[in-house]
Amino acid sequence: MPGSGKISDHWSAEAKLAVVIETAVLSESELSEYCREKGLYPEQVRDPGWKDWPNLVEVCFDNREADIGRFMRRHLSGIRSELLHDFTAVISKGAEPEASTESLLRQYPQDGCARFNKVVEEKGASLPVHGSWEVALLIVGDVPNHSANRQFLNLLDSSNPEYTGWPVWFDSHGFSEESAKPCVFEGVWEALIASVGSSWSNHIDFMRLDPKGCFYLHRALEDDISENSSSPAPLSTLDFGLPVIRCAEAIAVGIAFAKAMQCDPEATNLAFAFRWTKLQGRELASWAQPGRYISPGRQAYQDDFTALVNVPLETPLSALSEYVAQVVVPLYEVFDGFTLSKEIIEDLTRRLIERKL
Repeated sequence: MPGSGKISDHWSAEAKLAVVIETAVLSESELSEYCREKGLYPEQVRDPGWKDWPNLVEVCFDNREADIGRFMRRHLSGIRSELLHDFTAVISKGAEPEASTESLLRQYPQDGCARFNKVVEEKGASLPVHGSWEVALLIVGDVPNHSANRQFLNLLDSSNPEYTGWPVWFDSHGFSEESAKPCVFEGVWEALIASVGSSWSNHIDFMRLDPKGCFYLHRALEDDISENSSSPAPLSTLDFGLPVIRCAEAIAVGIAFAKAMQCDPEATNLAFAFRWTKLQGRELASWAQPGRYISPGRQAYQDDFTALVNVPLETPLSALSEYVAQVVVPLYEVFDGFTLSKEIIEDLTRRLIERKL
C-alpha cells in the first residue's frame, strides 16, 4: 500500500493496483480527501485506462495466491461492475491455454488421414484394404518464411537425401500420371500416389508439405500391397526390419528439410509422431530381408499404435538409432512383448544412412 507521501505521475503498476483496491469502497468525499493527501486526481484512481489493465493483471498473478477467486473476493469486492468486467476479461484472455506440441502432434496424423480419405474419394481411387504407416513432423522453433510455391517444392526435393528407392516425402512432379503430381491445397503441397496392379511396384502414398514446417505422410504397409515372390498375405504380417528403416529415413529426411529451410540447429527440435494401423492379428516376420531371422508366433492384439519422439535438429546422423529405438521398441512390445535388440536397430539405421541395405 502506498504511504502518506505524494505519488508521482510515473507510479508503478503495483502502486496503482494498491490504490484502486484501497479506494474501491470510498465515498466521493472520502475519495477527494484521499486524493488530496496522495497528490492524485480522482480520475486516476477510479478510471484506470485500458492500457493499465495488462500491468495490473500481471501484478495480480505475480501475487501467486493459491486461490485467485478468494483473492478477487477479498480485494476487489467493492470495485464497480464495469471495472470488474474489464478486469476479468483481461484475465480470461491471458489464461487461454495454448495447445501443447504433443496435442498438436497427436491431432496432425488424424487430420492428415482425414484429408487422405477425402482426396481418395474425390479422385475416385480404388484402393485395396491395407494397414498404414503414418508420419507427422512439426518443426518446433523459428521457421523462416516460405511459401507453397514451386521454389519451396524444389528446395525440399533437392535436399531429400533419398536413402531408399522409394524415399519419404519425395517430389512426384515428374510422374507421367497427372493424378499423382503434387498440387497446392489451402497453402500446402499435397500428392496422392496410388499405384496398385501396375507394371511397376505397388505403392500407396499420400503426403502433405506445409511451408510453415508441418509434414505428413500416409503410406500403405508394404506387407499388404507388395507382390514379390516372398510377400505375405495382406493384413497377416509385419516385417520387423521395415519399421526401423522407415522411421530412420523419416527422421533423417526431416533433419535435411529443416536445415534446408534455414532453421537454427541449436534452437530447433523436430517433433515426430509415428502411427501404425490395422496391426491386430499380424505376426512379426522377416519376409523383406530373408537373411534376417525371427522366430514365429509373436502376434499383435492391439490394432493401432502411436509413438512420439523429439529430435534436436543438431543431432548427427550417427546418433539417429537412439531416437529410432524410442519409436520401435514399444511398437514391438505390442507383439506379445517382443524386444528387438538395440544392436539390430543400430545396424539397420547405420546401413540405411550408409546406403548399404
